[in-house]
Amino acid sequence: MEPISRREFIKGSTTLAGGVAVAPAFIPNLLSDSPGERINVALIGIAGKRPSVRGIISGRGIEHINRYAAIPNVKITTLCDTDERLWPEKVKMTEDKFGITPKTEWDFRKVLEDKSIDVVSIATPDHWHALMTIMACQAGKDVYVEKPVCHNIYEGRKMVEAARKYN
Repeated sequence: MEPISRREFIKGSTTLAGGVAVAPAFIPNLLSDSPGERINVALIGIAGKRPSVRGIISGRGIEHINRYAAIPNVKITTLCDTDERLWPEKVKMTEDKFGITPKTEWDFRKVLEDKSIDVVSIATPDHWHALMTIMACQAGKDVYVEKPVCHNIYEGRKMVEAARKYN
């Protein structure tokens, strides 16, 4: 890859950030209401319970559940976390939001083997982001990953290479 100047990086990052910010507004228009067009999401990493400034309990896993619930024809069908103690509360929350009982799994590799999963949403500790993204791409899944997406430029490049290679 050719070196990029700081100015080009900032300009590209700003454009990308703007696109990410407006993308949720357009996603509902891209989806039909047909049951066959439902998008099944696996949420990997459901912890992250912490009080916010306004005293509301939130976390990245909870935010993912709430945000996906606002998109038509999107269902979280699998919850994955190594801490099984979190499952009952998050399963209940997912049932309330989506009207289905999600599967639970502690090994993300088994989630990637599930052919019914269309999208993997990664809200794990930061050091897992790059590896899980690459493996999900290899498994043919679409990926949403929390920031920071990686710890260094090498990991980021490998993530982009995987996304391009596996479409």
